[in-house]
Amino acid sequence: MVIGRILDPEIQKFIYAHRLDDTYELALKFASRGKKFLDSVLPQIRSWQKAKIKLPEWAGANGLVWPPPMSLEQCSSEVTAKFKATLLSGKVLADLTGGTGIDTFYLSKQFYEVFFVEKNPVLCEIARHNFQKLHANHIQTTNNNANSFLNNTKKHFSALFIDPDRRNLNRRVYKLEDSSPDVIELIPLMLKKADKILIKLSPWLDLQVIIEKLPWLQHIYIIAVENECKEILCLIEKKNGNPNIEAVNFRKSGEHIQRFTFQPEEESNAQIHNTLPMKYIYQPNAAIMKAGAFKLVGTRHGLKKLHQHTHIYTSEQLIKNFPGKTFELIHQLPLTKKFVARALPGGKANLSVRNLSTTVSQLKNKLNIKDGGSDYLFAVTLLDQKPALLHCRKVL
Repeated sequence: MVIGRILDPEIQKFIYAHRLDDTYELALKFASRGKKFLDSVLPQIRSWQKAKIKLPEWAGANGLVWPPPMSLEQCSSEVTAKFKATLLSGKVLADLTGGTGIDTFYLSKQFYEVFFVEKNPVLCEIARHNFQKLHANHIQTTNNNANSFLNNTKKHFSALFIDPDRRNLNRRVYKLEDSSPDVIELIPLMLKKADKILIKLSPWLDLQVIIEKLPWLQHIYIIAVENECKEILCLIEKKNGNPNIEAVNFRKSGEHIQRFTFQPEEESNAQIHNTLPMKYIYQPNAAIMKAGAFKLVGTRHGLKKLHQHTHIYTSEQLIKNFPGKTFELIHQLPLTKKFVARALPGGKANLSVRNLSTTVSQLKNKLNIKDGGSDYLFAVTLLDQKPALLHCRKVL
C-alpha cells in the first residue's frame, strides 16, 4: 500500500463518492480503469464500510487512510477501545502491538506521552498518518517488535498494552503461549519496564488456564458487546493478590452496561437451590457465562436454577437489573411439534438450547420452527431430569 497514491485528490474523491456502494459492482463497472486503480480504492471503501459500524468516530473523520479490511475485522471496536481507556492512565504508555492504532488512540487520551510500536511497516505508516489527522500528536510511531523495543528503550512506562497476534498462518490459535509475541515469556521484561500491563486475549481462551499461566494477575475483564464475547483483558501489576473477574456486557446504544464482579472462590463457595420453573425466567449474558459465575449470579439476585447444569434461572417475583435477559413464562411445553404448533401459530420463535443433547438447528427442524418474532423458547433439562420447552415473552 502506498499512502501517497491513496491520498491523491482524485482517488479520495472517488472513495468518498462511492463509499456506500457495493465494491463487487464497482469492480465490474470500473474494470477499465485498471488493477492499480481498483487496488487503491476498493479496499479503502470496504474498510470504511466496516469502520462505519465498528468505529463510527473514525469513520466520520476526514482524510484517514484505512488499514486493510482484514485488519479492521480483527481490531477492537470503538466501544471496547474506550473501555480500555478507563483502565489505564499515567504519564507514559507504550502499545507494543499497535496494529490499526484504534486502542492506541483511545488509550492515548489518558497519557502525556505515547509510543505506538508495530512491526508491520505499512500499518505503521498508516497509523502515523491517521494520528496526525486525528490531532493525536503526542503519539510517537516506531516500526519495531515488542521485544526489541523494550530491550532498547531507557524509558520507564506507567503502563504497557499488548494485543498478541492470535493467528498462525491464518489459523486461530487456542493456547496462550502460541500467540505472537509469547506474552508469558515477555512478562518479566515488561514488569521491569512498567508499573502496569494490560493484555488483550482471545475470548476463546480458558479462564483457569489464564489464571494459572499469568503471574501477578490482578483483574480479568471479559468483554461482550450486545451479548457476544469479544475479548478478555488481563491487568497485571507486580503485587500479590487473588484476581477479580469482571463480566462486562455493552448493550445496545443508550442502554446501561451490565457489570458483574467476583473472585473465583466466591463462585466455588456459593450455594444455590434448584427448582421447577416459576413465573420469571432469566438468561445470563455471554460475559457471565464465559466468566463461569453459574451459581453466584443466581444467589446474588435471589434466584433459583432450573438444574445444576442448566444455567437458566427463575423466580416468582420480578428481579430487576439482572445481568442478562428477563422473560415471563407463558407455558411449559413438551418437545413435540403438535404442542409447539398450537403455541406458535406463526411458526416463529427465538430458540435457545441449554443442557440437552441436541443443537438449535436440529431442534428447529424437528419442531418446524423458524427464527424471528417476539416469542422465546428455551429447550432445557429440568430438576426432574426431564426435557421441557419453556415458552416465554421478553420483559427486560
